[in-house]
Amino acid sequence: MKKLLGDKYTSFDKELFLQLFYQRLPPDTQRCLFTVKNKLSVDELATLADEFMATLPQGLDVYERCAVSATATVAAAIFLLVLLTFDDAVNDLKKSLYKDLINVGRKDPNGCPIASIMYVSHKWTDYSQVQDLYDEGHEIASHSSS
Repeated sequence: MKKLLGDKYTSFDKELFLQLFYQRLPPDTQRCLFTVKNKLSVDELATLADEFMATLPQGLDVYERCAVSATATVAAAIFLLVLLTFDDAVNDLKKSLYKDLINVGRKDPNGCPIASIMYVSHKWTDYSQVQDLYDEGHEIASHSSS
């Protein structure tokens, strides 16, 4: 794309150029580089995209391609989805565990705080703590008591 612009590249809006370049990448490459696209220059993004596309086997779906990595550089840009789930009662016995795991300022690659899914059983559950977890952004689901 730089060659197409020629001398005009130096005066072209860099942010717009980055977005146009990103849009021209294959969709699966776009998805995998999404979390780092605004943190890299066009040249860095192009190098990463080239490495990503050259090192991964063809014929895989986007999630398989994102999970396979040949270099540490590509691995840093790969989108990962991790589900953190907890099972059974929410009470004082588990409160400190939840705080240690999920309330210590941990963030995902997009800068969002991590959250979990709580599968809550009725027996021994403190529902005020369940409400607190919900207010913090965690999902609450029902767990059978059988």
